Amino acid sequence: DSIGLKLERFIEDKDTDTHVYVASNVSAQVEGEEDTIIVVSFRGSASKTNVLTDLEFEQVPLSEDIVSSIPAFILTPGMPIAINKNVWKPRAGSRSIFNEVSSSAAVSSSLNQDVHHFTNAVSIGAKAVLRATPLARQTLACVHKGFLTSYNSVRHELIEAIVAVLKRQLDNVVVSNRNSSPGEPLTLPKIYLTGHS
Repeated sequence: DSIGLKLERFIEDKDTDTHVYVASNVSAQVEGEEDTIIVVSFRGSASKTNVLTDLEFEQVPLSEDIVSSIPAFILTPGMPIAINKNVWKPRAGSRSIFNEVSSSAAVSSSLNQDVHHFTNAVSIGAKAVLRATPLARQTLACVHKGFLTSYNSVRHELIEAIVAVLKRQLDNVVVSNRNSSPGEPLTLPKIYLTGHS
């Protein structure tokens, strides 16, 4: 609270010793009004498990489910969160905060109308060839293998936490915009990602 942030969610994976904090601003900041910033912070290396993960420094391409051009969620102010079940599948044994919303026929219908507008620029088959070719692999978005392992261990919980906060912030922006003077600029939410090793 002393730095103007409110902890929204703490996420931990014991197997990889990954710790992630999702926070939002509780006071007006330099770059935004109250509750318009999301900060995602990965705790730095603090254990033998973290050091072993850090040593996996090979650059590997991001998986298709991370870089897909098909949206997993559609956020519309004042509406439930729409989920594309073909893209976003809850992890086995985990409780998704969006399960109730995703079963709505109306939400699924509106999402399916929007999804057909997105197409992949490079086919999945072509990306598989690029992934298998060491020099060509760098044409794809790559990341530190150890970080990707840690990220994947908390990915579902992290994205669901961010989407929930972002949805609340977008709804608040729409309400405050209705109550503001005409011509006043709209302050959209921002997401900051930090990490230290």
